[in-house]
Amino acid sequence: MERSYFNNNGVDVTHILIRAREKEICKIEKEVKEVNELFVTIGNLAEESSPMLDSIEYNIERSGYNSAAGVEELAEAEKSQKFFLPPCCASSLCLKFLFLLFFCFLLFLLFLLLVLIFH
Repeated sequence: MERSYFNNNGVDVTHILIRAREKEICKIEKEVKEVNELFVTIGNLAEESSPMLDSIEYNIERSGYNSAAGVEELAEAEKSQKFFLPPCCASSLCLKFLFLLFFCFLLFLLFLLLVLIFH
């Protein structure tokens, strides 16, 4: 049982209201499809970037191991040359070591940032 509504001029506005609702529903449907397309695109981007993230992770791990080996070599070099270097050169070696540690820390932070962005 459909009820009709009339305005002050006696015009039946029921069909006008139905068409307006239909337009709004179509608009919502279109927006939902657009959101769906965005999610599909984001999923594809995440899938495509996975090998790149794996490569970055591998390189960061490798740089960590290489840095650890470099730290050991620096410590050995410092021990062997401790008696031959003046104090100013020894402090320079310590600064290089600290810079290397800081660089590794920055690489690790970059990796974490990339993981947070893409996962």
